[in-house]
Amino acid sequence: MSKYTDGRTVGIFLRMLKTGQTRQVACSAAGISPTTFTNWYKDSGKAEFKREVDKAEALSEESLVRIVQEHAEKDWRSAKWLLTRRFPHWREQAYTTQEVRNRLDALRVRRSELEVEYAELRLQTVKNVGGGEDLLSLLNSPIQLEDHRNGEEEEREERRSNGKGSKVASG
Repeated sequence: MSKYTDGRTVGIFLRMLKTGQTRQVACSAAGISPTTFTNWYKDSGKAEFKREVDKAEALSEESLVRIVQEHAEKDWRSAKWLLTRRFPHWREQAYTTQEVRNRLDALRVRRSELEVEYAELRLQTVKNVGGGEDLLSLLNSPIQLEDHRNGEEEEREERRSNGKGSKVASG
């Protein structure tokens, strides 16, 4: 006799689903592998099994949602929890796409490039004035943007912001 025709195995599996267990847990409790379950579920000759599985999961969901709704009468967070899962547009946290993450990475790289460029300009300025700093010490020192710029720096910044690069904002 197969586990499917035994009846007890299928009964245990369906009871587990009705109580809210996952298919994986129901398989373990019924003594079948997930592959066996998948084969039974997809087998057109076992269409009744598929309907019973779907019904058990729907009953479980209905029961669990009812519990959350009853609890929400005492604590609004239960309603919020259910709302954010049922209707994703209610979620508070923004989810970033890969495109956004790639753009952020590119901006981080550009920021690093600008920091190096700024340090090289500082080094050049120090050398022109006669200071003794080298590039490494400038890179290791904190960057502090000056509050005022001379006319030449302002022109260079304006050229950058007019199409040759991004304007760097001081923070």
